[in-house]
Amino acid sequence: MSSKLQWFLGLGLLLVVTAVLKLWPQELQAWWRSLVPLSVARLFPHLALAPLLPCVFLGPAFGQARLAWLALTLGSAHALIWWVHPTPPEGYQQALGFWAPWALPILLVTPEAGIRRPVWWVRPGGLLLLMAGALLSVHAKGTITSMSSHSVISAGAALLALILCPSRDGSAVKWSWSLALLALCMGLSKASGFWPRQVEEAIWPLGLGLAGVYLLFGINGLVWTKAYVDELTGIPGRRGLEEAFRSLGRRYTIAMVDVDHFKRFNDTYGHEVGDQVLKFVASKLKGTKGAKAFRYGGEEITILMPGVDMEEALAGLEELRRAIESSRFKLRGRDRPARRPGSGSRPRGAAAGVSVTVSVGAAARSPLCSTPQEVLAAADRALYRAKRMGRNRVECERRRKRRA
Repeated sequence: MSSKLQWFLGLGLLLVVTAVLKLWPQELQAWWRSLVPLSVARLFPHLALAPLLPCVFLGPAFGQARLAWLALTLGSAHALIWWVHPTPPEGYQQALGFWAPWALPILLVTPEAGIRRPVWWVRPGGLLLLMAGALLSVHAKGTITSMSSHSVISAGAALLALILCPSRDGSAVKWSWSLALLALCMGLSKASGFWPRQVEEAIWPLGLGLAGVYLLFGINGLVWTKAYVDELTGIPGRRGLEEAFRSLGRRYTIAMVDVDHFKRFNDTYGHEVGDQVLKFVASKLKGTKGAKAFRYGGEEITILMPGVDMEEALAGLEELRRAIESSRFKLRGRDRPARRPGSGSRPRGAAAGVSVTVSVGAAARSPLCSTPQEVLAAADRALYRAKRMGRNRVECERRRKRRA
């Protein structure tokens, strides 16, 4: 599932919850009282902490200490609202609604670091400043009205900062944190007058609970990315290929792509340039219409073409081979500076272009090759035939397709 689809599904859930609370408050209140005993209903506000507890332990386990910090921050806000101030002073949630959303971009932008490094203290320091700002704002005369009217602007600015913040963990973390911020803002809007009186007490627990659920979805997306996506090329790896085999129908073609003279790139320019070549080829293969690329291993990439016969596949693969051959891969000069200089000068050792070519072997499902593994083996044999015949060409298991 793509990150955009996940974002729209999560946003749709938030909008549905908002619409139900807004349009049918009396029905919800009657349904809740008839379904849940009073003793259980008293525990409802604190059940919102349940999704946050796994975040505290799973975050550091997957290199996401910032997630544990965020879960602890949200849990602290819950404690302040329900335990420290059982009857909160006027404007308490308005102040939290103004300051709390900024915890998410602060945590996302700060890098992971050990406690001995000064940058580690940016997180607790920034969170404490936000909490202190919220507490001081409650007791500062004349600021509550201003905060109540500007909390939407503050939340919108925090959301924009969160989206624009760079994230090394990809879009899986960013979309979940953005939805968590929206859910948090919904939970802190209890005192805004927007919600019907019958459901006011449920707004904060629902918002906090949804924020925790969205954060768990982000962990799930991050784990899936680490398990199935090749970190270097950004395309799915061998495990993703095995999963894709299960969903293939009865008509498909599989191609094996190998970078020509890849060892020469590594020996001549170094492994860093070799990695860049793989990224370059993978970026070309990702744009293949009606196909999906997987990194099989080393410099070999597998292309699955479901619903495509051999003739159509060969035409597309030949076009792809020509596109890679005609593109010039840029090499960074040895004396080229790491940073781009000003626009007024051109650096010495500017990037030089080299030609990158690929050999391709293809095979389609047939009575002789009835399983994906057998078709893959046939495509691999065709690939080695293409390499023996001079490279930079497309071959199939039945007949040869010569370069025009």
